[in-house]
Amino acid sequence: MEKMLIKIDGSTGVVIPDELLEEMQLKPGAKVTLVRQRDGFFVKPSNEKPKYKLKDLMANTDFELQRNDPELQEWSGKSIVGREQS
Repeated sequence: MEKMLIKIDGSTGVVIPDELLEEMQLKPGAKVTLVRQRDGFFVKPSNEKPKYKLKDLMANTDFELQRNDPELQEWSGKSIVGREQS
């Protein structure tokens, strides 16, 4: 199947027909991975979930801001109504 490249803002794209998207179970907005091969590119669905490291998550957390958040303070002061601690 031959397709023409089109200009999209500062990039270039190609239109993938709906029947191919349906076959690959993809929808607009889905993430795909481009794999360079000897004579072109291979497009495949991105199935990888992001891998987070605790160190990075902790580095990006503002614990002081959380301690001073009135909504969180109100929530933490409420009484237990179910099995929250079990």
